[in-house]
Amino acid sequence: MTNSCKDRETPDRSFLTPRTRLLVFAGIAFLLLSYGFSYHFDIQVDQLDSDQPTFKFVKPLFAPPRLTKSKVLLNNFSIFLKHSGVLDYKHPVWRIELEPGSYLEIEEIQYGVVPSGFKEMVRPEPLIRGEIYLVTGSAAGGYGGNEFTLAPIKPATSSPSPTRKTTPPATNTMP
Repeated sequence: MTNSCKDRETPDRSFLTPRTRLLVFAGIAFLLLSYGFSYHFDIQVDQLDSDQPTFKFVKPLFAPPRLTKSKVLLNNFSIFLKHSGVLDYKHPVWRIELEPGSYLEIEEIQYGVVPSGFKEMVRPEPLIRGEIYLVTGSAAGGYGGNEFTLAPIKPATSSPSPTRKTTPPATNTMP
């Protein structure tokens, strides 16, 4: 008994068309490469009615540290004022940083409060309501930024004073 090629059953590989193979390969390559390139994270600004807003970080799940959306491995953080529509990158209103190549896991930062381990490179200036600022940060393999403006101070609303009911003076109708 001899085995010939005609006697063997060949598996059905019709699902592995050249196009399907290419798409599978491209998808795997994209996933592998996306871990090695930079990513963008968002910096959400909260407490805009305060003089010390809070900056929260939101990033893709695949970026380090993996599987968390609310922390970044931050290296530096700066805030710049926009003068007449032009950002003044030479003079940040506040800047904190670590040594180059160092990163710390950060979830949020409050304006003027230096997180443990960071160095304050520029002391915080008072933020001016109505001015436009840019907040930026760089992390391990990523960067982020956002523009913000502090909310105007709401005027104190005085409660309306209760109205008094006054009765007209009694008139003497007797002669």
